[in-house]
Amino acid sequence: MSKPQMATAMRTRSSRPLGPLGPLGPFGVRGKGPKGQKGPKGPEGRGPLPLGRRRLTPLAALLCMAALASAAAPPLSPEELARVKAAEAARVQAVQSVYGAVVAVYGPATDRGGGSGVLYDDQGFALTNHHVVRAAGRAGKAGLADGQAYDWDMIGTDPGGDVAVIRLKGKPKFPFAPLGDSRAVRVGDWAMAMGNPFALAEDFAPTVTLGIVSGIERFQPGEGGGRTLVYGNCIQFDTSINPGNSGGPLFNLAGQVIGINGRGSFEERGRVNVGVGYAISIEQIKNFLPDLLATRVCQHATLDATFRDDAGKVICDAINEDAAVAKLGLGLGDQLLAFDGVRIRTANQYLNLITTYPAEWPASVTFRVARRSAAESAATESRPTSPNAGDERTVWLRLRALPYGQMPQRQPDIRRVPMPKSKEAEKGGEKEKAADPKEKAKAVPPRPEFEPGKIMSKDLNRQECERLLRRWNAFRVGGTGVPTVAVRSEENVLVDGKPVGRRRVLRAADGRFRVDVLEGYNDLPKGYAWAFDGKTFWHQAPGKPAERKSEADSGKDAEVALARALAAFGQEKPLDAFAAVELESGDRAGGERAFRLRVEDKAGNKLLFWFALFGDEWPAARLLKAAVDSPQKGADGAWVFSDHGLVAGVRVPHRTCRVVGLDERVVLESVVTSAEAVAKPEDNAFLPVAGGQ
Repeated sequence: MSKPQMATAMRTRSSRPLGPLGPLGPFGVRGKGPKGQKGPKGPEGRGPLPLGRRRLTPLAALLCMAALASAAAPPLSPEELARVKAAEAARVQAVQSVYGAVVAVYGPATDRGGGSGVLYDDQGFALTNHHVVRAAGRAGKAGLADGQAYDWDMIGTDPGGDVAVIRLKGKPKFPFAPLGDSRAVRVGDWAMAMGNPFALAEDFAPTVTLGIVSGIERFQPGEGGGRTLVYGNCIQFDTSINPGNSGGPLFNLAGQVIGINGRGSFEERGRVNVGVGYAISIEQIKNFLPDLLATRVCQHATLDATFRDDAGKVICDAINEDAAVAKLGLGLGDQLLAFDGVRIRTANQYLNLITTYPAEWPASVTFRVARRSAAESAATESRPTSPNAGDERTVWLRLRALPYGQMPQRQPDIRRVPMPKSKEAEKGGEKEKAADPKEKAKAVPPRPEFEPGKIMSKDLNRQECERLLRRWNAFRVGGTGVPTVAVRSEENVLVDGKPVGRRRVLRAADGRFRVDVLEGYNDLPKGYAWAFDGKTFWHQAPGKPAERKSEADSGKDAEVALARALAAFGQEKPLDAFAAVELESGDRAGGERAFRLRVEDKAGNKLLFWFALFGDEWPAARLLKAAVDSPQKGADGAWVFSDHGLVAGVRVPHRTCRVVGLDERVVLESVVTSAEAVAKPEDNAFLPVAGGQ
């Protein structure tokens, strides 16, 4: 090139306006010149352009962009740098705080593995996937980050929602991760996945990956289009998961479990992660946890009706005439407005929501009645309730169980990996013995058979009842262990939220009680009293002698039976006082999720008690509700307890409501205005007034 040509080329390079990535803009595409020469053609086809006029390769373009961004970005201020370091430290701390709670799940044979889980309770209870325990069986080995392997047993499983609970053994207390609130999860939130992908870690140390929440309220259909392994209202994330992560936790940056990982969009893509994973929301799992701990094979709920979108409305297009919701007035063409208090905008939203509910769960349905043909109207009028067209109604019902149909028998493949060598073998002091194929075959139990709705182990169920009552006692005494013989309180009595009377109540820890009316209410005059003295129940009107029930009849009185049962719950061996005890299932009580406990005392009384096991008091349990057992399960009348306050080291409910219906309509309310502990009640404290004076 001559000097004039060189000067022209230099002027061309320096005079062209610069685009984002140089003189030729952002594309960086290379073409081919004549005779295979690389680069775009120069003027008049004379070979490649000079260096300054060539397009940039993609890699060069990225490097240029990074260089320009680096040159343009101002340095971080000390305050900004401190915030970055603080965020990094918080993230590392969050990982470390839950690292020991992540479980590598193996089958019973030492070379069977491939799943993950997470401990959520210090007694060894862990969450995992149903398809993990379906492959492993009812028992197996579990590895933790401490490098040790522990035995585990299956407690309960949910084939429909792909969740299971297992319990690790061999340690008095295990590390655990707190359960979070997946209702607060938003798209763009950070999400950490931990688990055992490809069974990589022979020391059981979990793999940690970080990404973001890509979507919420997603729906993934069941296995083979069926009703098992359905992921409804689930969390989508781009955090890397792979085969082996199944059953492992999805954490937020506070180290709280917001979901259980179980599916990824990689099966049809050669088992390679493509950044699309799905986690069962922890809110759904909380709904099913009581049933799982009851050792049940969980069942999901149905309204026995289907819906479709039509001109911005969600319309009922099919319904079972025997469905409870049909008997309450829902018919073909009616518009679904809300399900369990959630406004319904699309049919898919409803489907997403109901998949997260257990069978027999109480729920509300709000709908608007459509105009019907004469034949449809005649059919509707035969129902117990016949709303008029255009009416908006809210009804309550217990949701029916959705049949699974034929349960899948195919077991997923489990990658065989070597278990870590024992410490003796690592030191060379012991040779690992080759496994005897016959003994190995005996060690592997048959695949578990799951019967929907069935309690799999009465012994484990009873153990969970005892654990639940221990935790209620821990809550009741406030961790102080202070014994209180009795509590005396004065209470306002309200109807429809308005004061109608007052009373004084004395309750002893052994089940005795006495109620004196201070200001009359509900046809009870001032001075009226009733009590249980430990043997008999009596009531007494002012100026009249007391009327006593026999000891046998006293034992059958609902208030007496409930008082005795609560007294027994506080004993060192609470279950010994009952002929039968069972953790029935989950339920709703006082507007909260609850564990429903059923007991039968030795007088034959069958009673129900509801306990909350979630919230700020975890792992303590609050008493929410009590009732006499019946087919209505408390809907025909119950007592709801709230506002627990400390009285001399013991938590006492300061608000008690008599309620009816699944919506728990309050018919009578008592609110404590003052309370004191009574170390030693008077000898006649629970006896009637002599002569009726």
